[in-house]
Amino acid sequence: MNMSITSKKIKNTLQKKGIQSLLVLSIIVTVVAFILDKIGESKITYGLERVLQTYTVIQHTDQLAALLKDAETGQRGYLLTMEEKYLEPYENAKGNINQVQELLQEKVANTPEQAERSRKLQKLIQQRFEELEKTLSIAKAEGQEAAIEVTKTDKGKAITDNIQKVVKEFNEKQLSLLDERNKDVQDDVIINNIIQWISNIFNLAILVLAIITISRERKLRIQLFRKLDEHNKQLLFNDGSSNEIQNEERTIQSLIESLNQATHFIKEVGKNNYKTAYAGISDENKHLNQDNLAGELIRMRDQLAKVAEEERRRSWMTTGVAKFAEILRNERENVAELSDTIISNLVKYVSANQGGIFILNDEDSNNPYLNLQACYAYDRKKFIKKQIQPGEGLIGQAYLEKDIIFLTEVPESYVTITSGLGGATPRCVLITPLKVNEQVLGAIELISFKVFEPHEIEFIQKVGESIASTITSVKTNEVTKRLLLEAQSMGEEMKAQEEEMRQNMEELSATQEEMQRKEREYINRINELENQLQVS
Repeated sequence: MNMSITSKKIKNTLQKKGIQSLLVLSIIVTVVAFILDKIGESKITYGLERVLQTYTVIQHTDQLAALLKDAETGQRGYLLTMEEKYLEPYENAKGNINQVQELLQEKVANTPEQAERSRKLQKLIQQRFEELEKTLSIAKAEGQEAAIEVTKTDKGKAITDNIQKVVKEFNEKQLSLLDERNKDVQDDVIINNIIQWISNIFNLAILVLAIITISRERKLRIQLFRKLDEHNKQLLFNDGSSNEIQNEERTIQSLIESLNQATHFIKEVGKNNYKTAYAGISDENKHLNQDNLAGELIRMRDQLAKVAEEERRRSWMTTGVAKFAEILRNERENVAELSDTIISNLVKYVSANQGGIFILNDEDSNNPYLNLQACYAYDRKKFIKKQIQPGEGLIGQAYLEKDIIFLTEVPESYVTITSGLGGATPRCVLITPLKVNEQVLGAIELISFKVFEPHEIEFIQKVGESIASTITSVKTNEVTKRLLLEAQSMGEEMKAQEEEMRQNMEELSATQEEMQRKEREYINRINELENQLQVS
């Protein structure tokens, strides 16, 4: 009964107000759809932030595993050589792992299950470090043999296995959360699109109803058509023509034309064609269509275009962060290969024409310098040797200031690599320092014919932080491997000396051979443990 009364009221209103009511209703629908679109946009933005946070959590767990591996490697190196310099990886890992754990706990604080796993992981890591510290203390107090006997109990391996199990469960849960959050974002996008389509269909229905209403009112007086024409210009589209009395056919034709223009415009926008123009809008009549439906639709198109562009940029950044996270996770063997992979992929991803990665060489603490580790230009790897002192040029300046340098006016003499075909000078130079915990490890230089946009600069800075963290781990691994090789070389030298003294020191020779046999067993054991860690 109430619905019947409401339908009659709507019908009477439409008969009295005609096209004016329909157009006002269309505007209301457009405004409501716009508000719902903004709400959907906020939900999508929040969902993407949650997806990015999930990737960050996985990265932190990978960092914890890498630091724990560094600590174990440092301990093994010390037990084999009993030299303090081999403890450097252990001390570095011990100093950095608490900070990574705090970042991880902060990221999963709102996820009780993951927060509990984070606390459990922290306890296990603490136990592992206590066990490592215990063996080191025994080695320092009672000697190498006593410490090695403690390690044979495999207590540390059991703790490490538990850590790996918790890390695996942690990452599996994060991947599950990632799937859920990606699905939430997709659902929000679908809902947003459905709202837009419903709005478009509703507006089209209103437009069709307007045409039907006009056809039913053909017998109205000429003054009615003048008012109709005025309402058309006021609410739908104003072509700038005079308000002279027009005949019925011309007035209806003008209204239908405006409706077709609006319909075509809505369909094109519904197809995500945000570059489409509203037919009939010109510089002469643009100011007349600021407050009508044409103006509202144009503003809606512009807003949707802005949202689409922001979504494209967010998607580009999210994809890039995931891409380089995967690269950094897989390329961890040596700095040279890692640098080649990073710079080639980064130059391609940001559409630069050339780029280089400079790594700090501080082996001589009195004379540190930045070494050009890898260079990529015009789709080719370049083999260039270059060293830069801190403070020298733009690279050295960015290193000292620990901040980016962005130039959009590049001197002709700045670029030394050309395509071989000549051409114009690049338009911009971006230098980003590679820093972690306020410590600068190098810099990335990108040169491009196009000017980098703010979101691209932000992306390069974010990736730079991850690159710096990975380079730190890789350099530590390289130092550890080099020290182990030196230890092996020293063992060979001792073997030669023992051979010369064999006739006079038979008993000492037998003892030395036993030590060499144990050393080989320990090295094989270390290799087995490292293989197990790599497989896990």
